[in-house]
Amino acid sequence: MRSDDGTAGQIGQVRMVLDQVRKLLLTPTPATLSRCCRPLEKAAAHLRRLKSQLEPLPENGDGAVRISEQVRNDIRLLERDLGDVRNLLRQAGAFYLGWSRILLSASSTYDASGEMTPLAGGRLSVRG
Repeated sequence: MRSDDGTAGQIGQVRMVLDQVRKLLLTPTPATLSRCCRPLEKAAAHLRRLKSQLEPLPENGDGAVRISEQVRNDIRLLERDLGDVRNLLRQAGAFYLGWSRILLSASSTYDASGEMTPLAGGRLSVRG
């Protein structure tokens, strides 16, 4: 039989990390996005550890691991929260990819074959 107290503590750690990342993503600057990497790696490691502890182990002859339904629900919620954070990161990445394409097109032109070529001697200045 496993202790739900230890598991609840680990769930709390993962939840704290995901909350920190979510707060960082409220202002998704490139610097903020890079600051999310380490906390997300930490949260993923905790979640992997939690899930591995919940894998069926021989116990009482039936192979069942006894944990509370609350712990199972908490883990499902963590997985959902991690998915939400993943979506926020994808959206921020898509935003900056779009900006890079706009900036690239502003600093390029097309030749007769339709290929993009850099502007000769041009400058581009962006503020903000």
